[in-house]
Amino acid sequence: MTFRFLSPALIELTEAANYYEGKVPGLGSDFIDEADAAISRVLRFPEAWGRLSDQFRHCNFRRFPYTVIYTIQ
Repeated sequence: MTFRFLSPALIELTEAANYYEGKVPGLGSDFIDEADAAISRVLRFPEAWGRLSDQFRHCNFRRFPYTVIYTIQ
């Protein structure tokens, strides 16, 4: 299974990482690590996470108030 970000999602990810990095040095990197972990969970177990609709699912970050919204194709 592979993944891709939609442009708005990639912009949001970058802006959030920059925001957290501005608050506490290193926190932006922690945020990116958490995003990578959530994506890894989705790639390993794509059907394990909750449904938002018939087409979309979501996997929450553990440490930050964000979620990965995805579809299985």
